[in-house]
Amino acid sequence: MLKYFLVSILIFSSYANKKQAINKVLRSSPGCPENSSCSAKMGLKYRDFSNLINSQSTAKLNAYIEKHGIPIRSWTLDDKSSDVIGFDSKCFHHRRAENKISEAISFLKSKSDNLLYREIMSLNKTFIIQLGSSPEYIKNDSITYLDEFDDKLFYVEMKKNFKSRVFFKDNQNYEAPINVKCEPNLVKEWQMKAAKTTNLYRNYYCKGIWNVETQSFETFIFGYTC
Repeated sequence: MLKYFLVSILIFSSYANKKQAINKVLRSSPGCPENSSCSAKMGLKYRDFSNLINSQSTAKLNAYIEKHGIPIRSWTLDDKSSDVIGFDSKCFHHRRAENKISEAISFLKSKSDNLLYREIMSLNKTFIIQLGSSPEYIKNDSITYLDEFDDKLFYVEMKKNFKSRVFFKDNQNYEAPINVKCEPNLVKEWQMKAAKTTNLYRNYYCKGIWNVETQSFETFIFGYTC
């Protein structure tokens, strides 16, 4: 029995050492997430924001966002930039030799022309939201969505001017988003905008997002990538 116990310890120790070595290779700089292309300064920002999320201190988080910007997950054509944390896109059609599209995390206080954002549109509104996030409702000139960072869930309220705040408990009364049919005029506008970025989207779909001011659903169109 002791023999098997010692062998198990050796196997586990070997596995842990290999995993540590692999993670060291996959992380470009200290603090960077696995499988990323990431500079030292972005690694520090990612680590600091992760620590603040784990602390669940909204005051400290929002003070950090006001100073450094909020982490935005989007796409980029330049994943080697020192201002982004780059990842291979989950979509196969993005991984072309020419005009390769990568996923990216950037800390932003205003919109950057060097990134491709996940934008959702209605007939009179356009909002930027995170890749992988779930829009909850709109209110005045802001959208609130449920987001995740290092396995921690939280809400983000983002205005059109990128001014943002995060919180962990939402007391706003609203209806959950619903699947709806896309309006032809909205599809036409979306197609004209989507055509400016080759190979980003494969299709589209629409959801009704609750408008707190009108107490009704507003139809938004979403791009579908893969």
